[in-house]
Amino acid sequence: MQARPILRGDLFAILDPAPGEAQLTPGRVGREGRRLVRALSRGDRSPGTPPLMALLGQIADVKDTSDPIASWRQLGHVRQNLKALAHADASAFPCTLVSERTLILPQTHKADVIRVVPAGDGRDLWFVLTREVTAAPLDAILPDYVFPEGSDIDNDSTMGPPLLAPFETTWRLFRFGERAFDIRAIMRVVQPARAYDAVHLAGDGHQIAVATTERVSIYGPDGQSVISSQLPFGRRAGEETVIAAIALDGDTLAMHLRQRPENAFEIALIDMRSRRGFPVGQTGATGSAMTLGPRHAFIYDEDHVVRMGLLAQEPDTGNSELELEPWFAEYGVVTRVFAVYGGEALWLSNGQKLLEIDPTDMSVRQELTLPEPIIGLWASGQELWLVHHDRDIARVRLSIWEREG
Repeated sequence: MQARPILRGDLFAILDPAPGEAQLTPGRVGREGRRLVRALSRGDRSPGTPPLMALLGQIADVKDTSDPIASWRQLGHVRQNLKALAHADASAFPCTLVSERTLILPQTHKADVIRVVPAGDGRDLWFVLTREVTAAPLDAILPDYVFPEGSDIDNDSTMGPPLLAPFETTWRLFRFGERAFDIRAIMRVVQPARAYDAVHLAGDGHQIAVATTERVSIYGPDGQSVISSQLPFGRRAGEETVIAAIALDGDTLAMHLRQRPENAFEIALIDMRSRRGFPVGQTGATGSAMTLGPRHAFIYDEDHVVRMGLLAQEPDTGNSELELEPWFAEYGVVTRVFAVYGGEALWLSNGQKLLEIDPTDMSVRQELTLPEPIIGLWASGQELWLVHHDRDIARVRLSIWEREG
């Protein structure tokens, strides 16, 4: 088996090492570069692209000298060239376009596409979850007027306290069938500002799950409800529950949630047939998105992804965490990460770059610059299904690519 190639993220990790006791100097960066070169000579890693290897050589040449400013300037040029390489790769996406399909959303207001998932074990059935945020009618302002706290009132202002205009959030779930005109609205949830709860959509390629803090439902490929159940927590149970993400695998629904503000987030598994659930383990104070792989859950946010075993007897198979900052360094702050498991790999994207991650040791196998931005993805066998959205004309385009090899 060929060793993992050297990638752009490896070089960004050298340029921006984790904070430690030792002061960061040009020589320290150069030493890490030379260490990676030695790993290459031993066969522990394989060469990357020629431009990338040339930049690694420039890093390895840097040492602590009497002119640290010149050394930092040299490393700065390496960083700029690394960023340029990402965009230079945009025209060389190593996949073949198999098919495309366009979905027209039947909405009167501009909406955000929250999630797009396939169903029915094929390419022809899709479910799309959208969210609209609209201002309420003017006649609703006074009944919904919220008085500010006393400490927030500016008594010296001639304008008086501000009016807090109400708004509504409308969630819609659509099913798109095999034919262009086969479009059906499956669900519509309208929420005033005070009752806002995120609606979550997940699928396993065959059926889908929709969940709020009050209820969860499973729908078959035909859009008919298979199971619908009240959740044993939430506002009706007197709890301030927050659901960060859900994932579906057959009749098993995984939920990443926190039942009370003082509690940590945790993963819980629910057998939808028996309506029974059990906790898997706590994940921390931050709510993050999640996807499922064989016997594992992958929890991810903007700076790292963690692998968590779903079975108590699951052995440790190596590193369980991957820092994402070096791998998305070309694009600055990452606000949203898309992830899916498929083709024996974990796939992560920030909308512009795609990472293929080995789920066993959480190492990056390859990094790809996408030909155009995406708002979602799916993986099945050797295929990658990318989701594009044109918000101005309410159009979702699905492009299906076949991976090489």
